[in-house]
Amino acid sequence: MRITVVVDNTALVNFTYLRDLGMFGYLKSIFDRMHIPTEVKAEYEKRLAREPMRGWMLDRIFPDRGFYSLCTKFDTVVHGFLKMVKGIHKGEAEIVAQQRALGVRCVLSDDKAFSRAIKTIDPYVKVITTLHVIAMLDMNRLLRNREELLIRLHGKQPFKARDLRAAYKDTISEMRIYVSKRDLDRKSSLRTLRLN
Repeated sequence: MRITVVVDNTALVNFTYLRDLGMFGYLKSIFDRMHIPTEVKAEYEKRLAREPMRGWMLDRIFPDRGFYSLCTKFDTVVHGFLKMVKGIHKGEAEIVAQQRALGVRCVLSDDKAFSRAIKTIDPYVKVITTLHVIAMLDMNRLLRNREELLIRLHGKQPFKARDLRAAYKDTISEMRIYVSKRDLDRKSSLRTLRLN
């Protein structure tokens, strides 16, 4: 079953970094739609001159339609409140306000500070990361190049084995499947990826 998410700039940047490894094609296997707030798009667009590869994504974002949907609907009360919360900037406030207005369960972000801040306000918001996306693709057997994606991502945004393990454990729990401890250890080992 595919899900709908509201996306943060950090995840968009990581997906762009993984684009030549097929990441954008993989996203359509697990997501029904990706809502991109206007503030997030503006933040992502700022580095276009330095990173022209961002143009590919920007050309595919359409207002309130399509797979990469520029989302303009949000809960104004929640938005106003969140703009005043420490650790949440304008784009992130818009993400949560849109998540509420759209009734979307998941927020996609690789920003740990944002994830911690939002959990203190609403513990029911499900925040997933690029590692979760890779784990979801892997556990659904939709991934051909898991190791290559993880090695490339680690070069851009280093992560620890415990982060990868947490992403797999969350995914396994959501899918309600059994994975042995040995298999989980193997999937979350950085040594097997030669990253240790």
